[in-house]
Amino acid sequence: MSPRTAANPSLERMPAKSAGTAQLSFVRLRRIQMSFPVEEEFIVRTERKLRVAFPVSFRNKMRSQNGGSVEADSDPCELYPFFDTSNKNRVSRSCNDIVRETDGAKEWDLFPPEAIAIGSNGSGDQLVFLRKEDDPSKLGDAVYRCEYQNGQLHRLAGDFSEMT
Repeated sequence: MSPRTAANPSLERMPAKSAGTAQLSFVRLRRIQMSFPVEEEFIVRTERKLRVAFPVSFRNKMRSQNGGSVEADSDPCELYPFFDTSNKNRVSRSCNDIVRETDGAKEWDLFPPEAIAIGSNGSGDQLVFLRKEDDPSKLGDAVYRCEYQNGQLHRLAGDFSEMT
């Protein structure tokens, strides 16, 4: 990591690529969003809107850090926050919330109807929880990646607490 990217973690140097005789190198910008705690009432509101209960490990993480990022198969993913209306700043920082992003993903032909989107890798793939088959009002503990191109689900972790 260069001093420039070390000083600014939103810049990431990409490897040089050969294009004929020229060497190309570029910098990819990553959006860094400062996370903040969220009150239980906003988690409950989201659960009511979606008619599900989130896994305990996910709720605990989001209570202390509403949003942020995790690694999913070495792919950095941004987590969607719970919509927080406690002040103008939090409204603007949480407007890409779980409900909105799940509704957007459900417009895909191949997005599983039992899935709730909790994050994205920035390339269209979604991190999701699935409703439990025996109790659709609860989400299972496992975290999956739903591929944008084909709707395939890949299990990433048995529990959200395993995500880094």
